[in-house]
Amino acid sequence: MGWRQRTRAAIRAYPDLLRKDREIKETVLIAQYGGKIGGRTSGTTRTAEAAALRQLPREEQRELDAVSMAVQTTMRYRNGALRIKIIDLVYWTASHTLEGAAQQVHVSSRAAYTWHNGFVELVDAYLRIL
Repeated sequence: MGWRQRTRAAIRAYPDLLRKDREIKETVLIAQYGGKIGGRTSGTTRTAEAAALRQLPREEQRELDAVSMAVQTTMRYRNGALRIKIIDLVYWTASHTLEGAAQQVHVSSRAAYTWHNGFVELVDAYLRIL
């Protein structure tokens, strides 16, 4: 699998990685204390400690960070929201082809193609440095 296919796979996985990361971070952080009859305590559950140790696998975290950084960078571009909308329609909702997404956001197919390729290359650049 080439770099472009791996990068596109990371972009497609972004919503699932966001969801998984959110679920991990929403772990309840309340210590629970309990005791046993006879004075022996059962100790504490270390929920906060366990939550700190729970995180996405290294490669998934790397992909999540790369796509997140690319989204943040792209949003600073002129027409950034339109660019991300094209990525959303093509990859995350998977409801349109690139040409269909261009029509949906009212830009030329050439602009959509250029924006798409720029986003894929940006994600790849972030993957390389993370």
